[in-house]
Amino acid sequence: MANAIKNNKNSVLCEINGVTYFKLISNYQGDRTKNCSLLSNEIDANFYFLRGMDIKKVNFNNDTRELILTRLNGDQLKTVIPEKENFTLDYDKENGVLTVNFADGTTESVDGFLVEKDLDKAIKKILGKSVKVATDGTINGDGRVINPLRLSEVERTGTYAPADYFLDLTDSENKIPEGTYAKGTRIVTKELFNKFGRLYTYDEVEKLKCLLEAHGLTWRIPTKEDWDGLLIAAECPGYCDDECEGIYCHDIDDINLWTGKDAGARAKSITSWAESDEMEDGNSVQGEDNLPDDVGSSTQSFHVVPVGYGEGSRGVLTDEEDSDIEGIGEVASFWTDTPTATVAKTKTQKNFYTRTFSYDSRKVLQESSKPSSRLSIRLVRDYTYDDLEYKEYDSIMGHTVPCVLITNEDTNYSQVWTSINIGFSEVGGVTSDEWNNLEDAISTKGVYFINEWDGSEWIKKQMVPGDSVVIADFDNNSGTTDDRYHEWRVYTEDDGTQVLKDTAEALKEEFQEALDDINDRIDDLEGKLNQEIQDREDGDNELWDALSAETGAREEADEDLQRKIDAEEEARISGDTILQNSLDEEIERAKEEEEELWNALSAETADRMAADEELQDNIDAEEYRATERENAIENALFEEIDRATAAEEALENKINEIDGNTVISGEFVSDESNAVDKLVLTKKNEEKIDINFIANFGELPE
Repeated sequence: MANAIKNNKNSVLCEINGVTYFKLISNYQGDRTKNCSLLSNEIDANFYFLRGMDIKKVNFNNDTRELILTRLNGDQLKTVIPEKENFTLDYDKENGVLTVNFADGTTESVDGFLVEKDLDKAIKKILGKSVKVATDGTINGDGRVINPLRLSEVERTGTYAPADYFLDLTDSENKIPEGTYAKGTRIVTKELFNKFGRLYTYDEVEKLKCLLEAHGLTWRIPTKEDWDGLLIAAECPGYCDDECEGIYCHDIDDINLWTGKDAGARAKSITSWAESDEMEDGNSVQGEDNLPDDVGSSTQSFHVVPVGYGEGSRGVLTDEEDSDIEGIGEVASFWTDTPTATVAKTKTQKNFYTRTFSYDSRKVLQESSKPSSRLSIRLVRDYTYDDLEYKEYDSIMGHTVPCVLITNEDTNYSQVWTSINIGFSEVGGVTSDEWNNLEDAISTKGVYFINEWDGSEWIKKQMVPGDSVVIADFDNNSGTTDDRYHEWRVYTEDDGTQVLKDTAEALKEEFQEALDDINDRIDDLEGKLNQEIQDREDGDNELWDALSAETGAREEADEDLQRKIDAEEEARISGDTILQNSLDEEIERAKEEEEELWNALSAETADRMAADEELQDNIDAEEYRATERENAIENALFEEIDRATAAEEALENKINEIDGNTVISGEFVSDESNAVDKLVLTKKNEEKIDINFIANFGELPE
């Protein structure tokens, strides 16, 4: 995506071997480079000087009669215009002079405007030196007028250009076929990167050294001098001026000494190291992972991880080596190619300088290790102005290895190092299953790259989560058509691994998850509704049982009363006739009471029947409400399915639209003076985009 570019004088980092470096930060709106992958500390000086020399605004002070032209860099050009009327302005583009012509024939001139022919002179005048630019091959040119900076032909602006097919290089049987390809051919690959590498004996180091020479590579096993230069470049100036404080210079020859002050902490990774509460000069000993210091704008750093070491000692009764790895999570030790001669028993044994980083120190330990030890290896190569095309990923003996450029203007240091430990199994070495417990182990689980053939070699670009690319034929099989021209995107799984997914299928999965959630909620509502109906039915049954019990009790009471009446009547008949009148009266009273009781029983029965009817009405209303709710839920479900279907169709239309907006070609257009005037980009749908340049970046090549 877009990288910004600085415009002020603070943007200059350093000058090394005649190359001036600039950071990629800018205060100017419109300063952007898209997909250029420029070095984290390099950019064309023209962006700074040309943009800074542009006129930002023009003011005229009526009180002082001053014409004031303010440049973007804050400088002002002033001239006093006398109180005369009828003047005209002329501008000499060739010499950069603004002339005010008055009616009486007098003139006033303002010079100092930057013109193309004086650009190199102007830059040299401002900085006191000539400026050339280092890039990583995605930008052509060196920043001078005779060779201006321009976008490489293999680069694209905006989104990634479509790739031809996908190749999984984590399968040992797969590899990119050798041969020559059409310029611009793109292949997406999945590759494994193991930051831990392997632990080697010095005999295996010698084998690697011979293979590097046999392949004619400029990469080499770092010497003590290489390590000294790297660690000194990582320190602040004057770090070892006072050795009485226990600070030893990195380039001393003594062994078993902790050298430097902060280089160890700067080089160590932030994760995977054992925790320590130690402090040195008020600073934590934990890893900072900021070597180089602008690593924030780059994908690579020196990144030392604590893989431990192998002692490599031999037993008294056996010649077998001890290959156990010690210090995992606490120590990282590295070979140098510089020997230290020590006498061992009756023969002289060559030991070698080694460098060790520890979890509990900001410094670096310089030791002398025997050849049977098992230690890590980094590779290094020099970086000079004649070798400007530094790559973030380089091919070493058929292995793709990430690299990091480290520079320091104070020490005139400039070298490229591998940013991970070497893990070439063809030269031997051992690994440890315990490394899988380190936090950095996630980095070994697969990384995706876009590989583009630039006419002579493959240029690699790492894809990060969120990046997407259209792949013409994913499996590179003409017999299948269901994977043609799909967009694929890098996603991060819950365990931190990266996976390349068909964007449309991934979105379908997301929609399906939403639909599954809706279905789960519908099932939950249906369960609650069924439970409510069951609860109502249980309540009705309980009420009916209670009503039946009450009716039975009433009938039993009536029968008991009748038995009492009959007994009483029989007693009256067999009694004295004198009591007949009283019995008649009692019978009459009993009849009245029975009638009242019957009326009361009838009223109670009517009330119970009314309550039953009301309960039935409520049950019917609840069943109707439940039925309406089920219909509403079913309608909402069908509406959601229709909406999801429409969204999928909109997504497919959007994908087609994006495909049509892909830029497929670009052409520089010159003005009458053959100078670059604008860039015309052509989309796949044949629409064109004109990009006009504010400043002149040089003539088009013949």
